[in-house]
Amino acid sequence: MKTWERAAWPTACGGCGRLLAAGDPLFVLTIERGTLTSIRRLRCDTCEGPAPPDLPPFIERTSTITPRPLTRFAPVLPLGTPLADWKARATGEREPGEEG
Repeated sequence: MKTWERAAWPTACGGCGRLLAAGDPLFVLTIERGTLTSIRRLRCDTCEGPAPPDLPPFIERTSTITPRPLTRFAPVLPLGTPLADWKARATGEREPGEEG
């Protein structure tokens, strides 16, 4: 499939090696390979001719992750036993009524 797009990030032309900035017109040739991943070939406007005049304007996309505050949680062992009690039990001291 042959389409004209705008470069989403700085890239290089696959034909002449010219560096393209984000937003430059780009000719994309997609080769479908059945169930395998398709192949994309990128060409600049000097290699493939002028871009069509109705090419939509470039829209800047950001790929930033919105930071969220970290939340702490108390580490708990199986059956709801807090970690501190487990460490105390490892010393060998037993509570009254516990068997051995």
